[in-house]
Parts: sequence; structure tokens; C-alpha cells
Amino acid sequence: MTPYSSANSHLEYPNIHFHQSPIPVVSILIPSLFVPSALSTPLRFSFDSDAQEITYEGGASASDKFIQLNGPGGNQDRAIYSKPLQLWERETKELADLTTKFSFIIDPSNNTNHGDRLAFFLAPRGSTIPAADSRGGLLALVNSTLPSNFSRDQIVAVEFDTHQDSWDPSGNHIVILCSKRTPASLT
Repeated sequence: MTPYSSANSHLEYPNIHFHQSPIPVVSILIPSLFVPSALSTPLRFSFDSDAQEITYEGGASASDKFIQLNGPGGNQDRAIYSKPLQLWERETKELADLTTKFSFIIDPSNNTNHGDRLAFFLAPRGSTIPAADSRGGLLALVNSTLPSNFSRDQIVAVEFDTHQDSWDPSGNHIVILCSKRTPASLT
């Protein structure tokens, strides 16, 4: 797999064609939030089975200080930080600075039926894997029967993809998805 670089990244809007595929999808949310304050501290996560702040969905599980996202073929796995994050101050209307640092491996292990994309996302509290099919380009975030409602779902995601679908620029690419098409979401 070729390393990702800014040369093969791009911005894509939510009116993309959604792909339904039997290929597994993995999604994870791991932000480090710095609220504008002299007392702000970053969030740090421990990925062990006793960690109460991480909720695992689908075939996701904690495994020796990392998250394993490799359920059976066609699975939709997610790990979510389950506590609310304050992204803006209501009184001052000041936005929080969101910075994250992570590492991951998409390793097919010479298996022809493997996951090929990973998304880090922000979604409203209580978000779960949609009941209807949400595999492939839907990233286990949006229901395949309602792709036109993506803007209603209030999701921001960064997708790391190693598979070239018909709408993709190349096999290895990064996509930023914003569910609201407003000037603020395009910065």
C-alpha cells in the first residue's frame, strides 16, 4: 500500500455517489479536543476492554492497546468515544480547536475479501450504525435506502480509502465529507 500524502488527497462534497458493497467497512472516532481555555487538556484514550469511554459496535473490539476492526466479510465496525464533546461556546460563539493524532494500518493479509476504507468522524450523540445497509462508501454512517438525507445526518468524516470506486480519483486517497454544504463546512 502506498503511503498517503497531500498529493493524493482531495475534498469531496456529500453529493457523492454512494457505493453498496459486500466489502467490510470500518469507522472510528478518536478526537483530541482542545477547548479554547487556559485550562484545556487533550483527551487521551486507552483501548483496552475496561475502557468505559469507548463504545464498540459491529465486530470492533479492544485488543492489546489498540482497536481491532476486522469482523467477518461485509461487517460494519465502529468504535465511538461515547461522551459528549463541546465544539463551541454558546455565549461567545467561539469554536473549539479540534486536533487529532492517530496511526492505523489497513492490512488485507493477502485476503481478497477485506476492508478497504477507514473513517474518522464526528456525529451527533447517540449515533449508531444504521439499521439498513450502510457498507462500502456509506462508511457505516449513512443508511443506503436514504442517501439523499446525508445533509440531515450532521456528520463530518475523514475517509482513508485504498480501493478505487468509479467516483474516486485513485486507489489510495483521502476524502473529507461534510454533511452540510455551508461556507463554514468548506474551510
